Amino acid sequence: MNGDILDILGVTDREDAYTNIIAYALANDISFRNAMLEMFLGSTSSSDDWEVKPWLQVISSQGKDVPDIVIYSRQENAVIIVENKLFSSEGAEQTERYSSDVFNEAVREQLKLPYGTKFVHVFLTLEGIAPRSNKFKMVTYSQIAALIPKSNKHSTKLGLLLDEFRQKVEEFDKWPLPRQDQPFLEYLKSTTPTKLVSGYRKFVLACNNFSVSKLIGPPECGITAHRGSGYIPLALWQKDNWYSQDDTNGRRCYEVHYEFQWDTRHDTLFFYLHYHTCPYVTRKEFETFDQGFRESYLRGRDDFYEEIHKQVRQRNFPKEWHFRKTWLQLAYAELDGNMTYGAIYDQIDRLVTAMTPLIDAATKVL
Repeated sequence: MNGDILDILGVTDREDAYTNIIAYALANDISFRNAMLEMFLGSTSSSDDWEVKPWLQVISSQGKDVPDIVIYSRQENAVIIVENKLFSSEGAEQTERYSSDVFNEAVREQLKLPYGTKFVHVFLTLEGIAPRSNKFKMVTYSQIAALIPKSNKHSTKLGLLLDEFRQKVEEFDKWPLPRQDQPFLEYLKSTTPTKLVSGYRKFVLACNNFSVSKLIGPPECGITAHRGSGYIPLALWQKDNWYSQDDTNGRRCYEVHYEFQWDTRHDTLFFYLHYHTCPYVTRKEFETFDQGFRESYLRGRDDFYEEIHKQVRQRNFPKEWHFRKTWLQLAYAELDGNMTYGAIYDQIDRLVTAMTPLIDAATKVL
């Protein structure tokens, strides 16, 4: 323990602690508030009547919702809804609810604001996980930390807490990659000086450095936590010609991508080849589609799978790839987490180098 207030209180990894710091600073530090408002609104605000309400209970026809921070100004005729996420992803349809007209109207009435009040929605995130609703503007902790001046002298407890916030976020941003000779799971699960550097953060760092990122581009990272599946960090890679969105022709409605998953329940690592509709729908939702569309989609998926298989038989293909056609996946490879990071890197490189030209060729049959 290094003597930081957040560490002493045992709240370094508590989302509510950071919500409290941000809300208190917005209410009590004019310089911080003005800088944050400019980032949220996209322009400076000269109004001096901004009020801050953390965890405002909002009752509407959608039920009871509690956004993390609500900021509003009668002079500016504006409300800012702030949802803060430290490690977790948002709850079911959370940002969709918080950005709905029904929710906004309930907030306006509760705060007794006039008709025509402008609403801005902000999604604060440590790990860069995007909100589901495109009405929310994503703001990272790194962007907030950049607004906090570096200082070794603090005249207030708030100044000390903001400086701790900045230091912890900077440590998070500068966390190193694993050593080439370090067992991969050891790196992911190792304890860290600050609990802000989670296993997910380390997983994302490693995935951004895999060879697939250099061949295809940086991954889209996130967390899947479907009911019964636990906490599973994932990284998804896709080329521009690996998807087609056509809601009239099932054969031309597809998305193909690689997906690397770490199942934290069992500490297993899997690298998948996925094929699904674009955009993705569950099997239950798919069954509600027109029969002709469904049949066309399934024929296209089967033709794609057979084309991949045909090419595999004609090549010296890595034995790590196992082919199995399910609703979502066409192939998978299990990786040994006790292997070193360098060995995992090389194995993924082999998998991707062998499979990518096959995918490129197979998409031409669709």
